[in-house]
Amino acid sequence: MPMYFTQLESIEKSTTEIDMGVNYLCSECDVNLFNEIHVIKWDANVKESESTSGSCDYMFIEPQKWMKDLFEVKEGDDITIKGLNMKIKNMDLIEDNLFLGNQMAANDVETLQSEEVKYVLSVWNSELNTKSESITYMKIDVQDYPGEHILSYFVEAIHFIRQAQDSGRNILVHCHMGYSRSATIVIAFLMRKYRKTYKEAEQLVRQRRIIGPNPGFVTQLKLFYDMNWTLNANDKKLRNCLLETILRSGHLWYGDWINQLARYFTQLETIEKSTTKIDMGVNYLCSECDAKLFNEIHVIKCGENDKQSESESTSGSCDYVFIEPQKWMKDLFGVKGEDITIDIKCPNCPEILVDYNIKFSPFPCDCPLHSHQELSKCLRFRIDRKKIKIES
Repeated sequence: MPMYFTQLESIEKSTTEIDMGVNYLCSECDVNLFNEIHVIKWDANVKESESTSGSCDYMFIEPQKWMKDLFEVKEGDDITIKGLNMKIKNMDLIEDNLFLGNQMAANDVETLQSEEVKYVLSVWNSELNTKSESITYMKIDVQDYPGEHILSYFVEAIHFIRQAQDSGRNILVHCHMGYSRSATIVIAFLMRKYRKTYKEAEQLVRQRRIIGPNPGFVTQLKLFYDMNWTLNANDKKLRNCLLETILRSGHLWYGDWINQLARYFTQLETIEKSTTKIDMGVNYLCSECDAKLFNEIHVIKCGENDKQSESESTSGSCDYVFIEPQKWMKDLFGVKGEDITIDIKCPNCPEILVDYNIKFSPFPCDCPLHSHQELSKCLRFRIDRKKIKIES
């Protein structure tokens, strides 16, 4: 925190004139708290008091020097920040049998025993230092940033929490700080249990603990609601979400491609097992040897008629068909960061079918079928449509 203020002071000293804006005061004692310049919002040109584009019960601000209690915060401390009327503990009881907390709580076997915790769900990419033989553990290996995938883990996590609650046993769901990853899982659980929207479930948790799921997790929680609190492999938004969060350019470029591709197929299989009936659509074949390559469900495109086959689409034309990765693309498993362009052959003949772009980034395409913003990170595998045909 001191480093933040030091660097901010350097920036301000380099500025000829700073427009601080209006003062915001404490409603109780009229003490000056912060200025308009310290308020965080989307449109920097609109003052909070004048904004008509939307409403929010909260104001988000930059840290202030008067928040002196923050300087004494150590990881895992139970603290109270009087200026913000907040209390942060290692673990909080969200509802009967369900605790949400941080890694300090999960590693404190003595406290877990005193709270009669019999289940621990870890939602992070690390390991606990201590474990108890009397506790049943489960781990979801995810990192905390907006591009991470967490949605396909919801069902198994919810089942684990339900298992604890149904048996009348206490469970702790934790990540590093008990703020984003574990909070996301608890929100998903409450959404499904009580048939709540994201915002309704988030407020239930926020009443008991300070939380802040990252924006990417919030988007996935809202998609979970749109799918009626389940996983539906027929949902194109879910399939695209899996693509853009697991198969990220950063992972591919830095040599983690093999692990990420394996993870992609594992999570897709989890989603498909959770789906009662999958509408695969028509089969697409190699034009040279008639080998089956993929189905309509694997085709990536935008528009309301996603179930309509590529050849039947009248909304626009494109020389390429973009698809999800297929297990027969075995050449992908040898990809390394230094590779430039990869040509993937038909599984049954020497025909080169699939192109993969330079530096592992998605292909740009401005045709009506592929130009939607939500597809921008999904267009990684393309096939010249002259090289494929629909099974008659």
